[in-house]
Amino acid sequence: MAGLRGQADETFPAVADVLAVGCLLAILAEQVPPISKSWALAMCGVVVAVPTYWGLRGFHSDAILLFILWPLMHVSIAGLILHVVRRPYAWLNARPVVWLGQISYSLYLWQQLFVFGKHGRPWYGVIAAVAAASASYYMVEKPMLKLRERRARKMEAAYGMAA
Repeated sequence: MAGLRGQADETFPAVADVLAVGCLLAILAEQVPPISKSWALAMCGVVVAVPTYWGLRGFHSDAILLFILWPLMHVSIAGLILHVVRRPYAWLNARPVVWLGQISYSLYLWQQLFVFGKHGRPWYGVIAAVAAASASYYMVEKPMLKLRERRARKMEAAYGMAA
């Protein structure tokens, strides 16, 4: 149990950071000027480089990561979101990308086991994570969503209101 508690203690600040950046983005989106393709590409580099740096450091935090790189990564993610919302790219609607978006929550859950950790993981961990996420999505998540919809319809029919 102590291991899970430690993991939650490490995860909360990151989640809080992302939520804070998301809230700021929602509030300030109209004031942010358009982001060029070259800036968006640089932001993609930051989003890839910061977690790689963190992994190479053995998941140890340092002042550079905590106060410079981590906030820079969150701002880059926010900038990329703004960029693709304002300037949609057709390839983001390609079937494989849409499918990856559908299983993204399951992938978010499973990638911790197969991809990240204190010790290096083999390259095929990504394939294993996608396979586990697919199985989880189709065998657990999707059936539960259908069950929720059926229950909501029953509640609406029984009580004459939207659930």
